[in-house]
Amino acid sequence: MFAPEKLLHVVQGATDYASRRAVEDMYLDVFAAQTYYEARPVPGLDRDETLSLIGELCLIVQNGLNLDTEWNRLRAAYAGRFAQMAIKVPDVESTEAHFREKGLNPICVNPAFKRVFFMTDPKETLNVRFELCARDMPNDLRLRPDWSAAWWRDCHPLGIEKLGSIVTATDDIAAATRFYTDVFGLEQVGDRDLGDVGARAASFAVGDKAPFILDVWQPTRSATPLADYVERFGGGVYAVNFKVGSLTAAATYLQSKGLRLVDAMEDRVVIDPRDTFGPTFMMVEQELA
Repeated sequence: MFAPEKLLHVVQGATDYASRRAVEDMYLDVFAAQTYYEARPVPGLDRDETLSLIGELCLIVQNGLNLDTEWNRLRAAYAGRFAQMAIKVPDVESTEAHFREKGLNPICVNPAFKRVFFMTDPKETLNVRFELCARDMPNDLRLRPDWSAAWWRDCHPLGIEKLGSIVTATDDIAAATRFYTDVFGLEQVGDRDLGDVGARAASFAVGDKAPFILDVWQPTRSATPLADYVERFGGGVYAVNFKVGSLTAAATYLQSKGLRLVDAMEDRVVIDPRDTFGPTFMMVEQELA
């Protein structure tokens, strides 16, 4: 069976070393990200990446090194957007067996890591690439008994209280709902219209040790950022959403950093993706689910 425990991280793609460093500098400057591990190439995983925390969320900016390999060509294809999300599971074998029973074809990146993690084919998982991993990330600060995300809430001007949700985009929310309830076995905890975004949304609870919300958005009108994303990519990991204490304070701080905000947002603050190297970051005051 599929027994998700928690969200491990979300990967953001970059074209090369310089662009990766530019994204990481933005994380540090805007969000006061806490960088805790820099991965160097190893056989079968020839990429550079840095692991950083923004509150309780781990973001990994990643660029491939050798475009002659299939996986690094894939990484290059995700440059400028979120590439995948990783979910921790108790073990790889039972998770893989469950997915195969449901008609999916898990992808083993390298036999040396067969018992550590596998990927899903986005064509089989709503254009979202999932990494299912049986291990925590190296040196993960969140595993330390004295670590807390409270500093981002109490001391940082953004006032990040928690991860609001990971937002995915789709052109068929009904099919997505069937998939996440049947194949993933998730509980649906929300269903609503987002008029300002131009979307219909469904929310699902994921994980038992550190639950998070997986949001699915389907465009309800054309010529919106969400609709353009779905038209261009077919779907995928669309946005990271943080819950903050005050939208007014968050907007004031972001603008003080010279960041542009997307207009006409009724109950959220959205940073213009041009200022975050492509991906969408948003903040809300109210729980979405």
